[in-house]
Amino acid sequence: MLREELTQSLGLGKDSDLYLESLFQQSWTLTTNYALIDKELIRLLYHPEITSGLDSKEVTETLTNILLEEN
Repeated sequence: MLREELTQSLGLGKDSDLYLESLFQQSWTLTTNYALIDKELIRLLYHPEITSGLDSKEVTETLTNILLEEN
């Protein structure tokens, strides 16, 4: 729980029911390590091209470009 709350305080502020293995799942869990999806979200959140002040459209475009360039 501490790892989840610390990570959420750095910018990933919402839980989800979509990924049961995620540290950020909504329901109570004994999970103590980051799942692959968690690591990917953290990596993208702190990617150099994701900067403060972007609106949702700019974030979507930037993330799309990042992911396309990596594949």
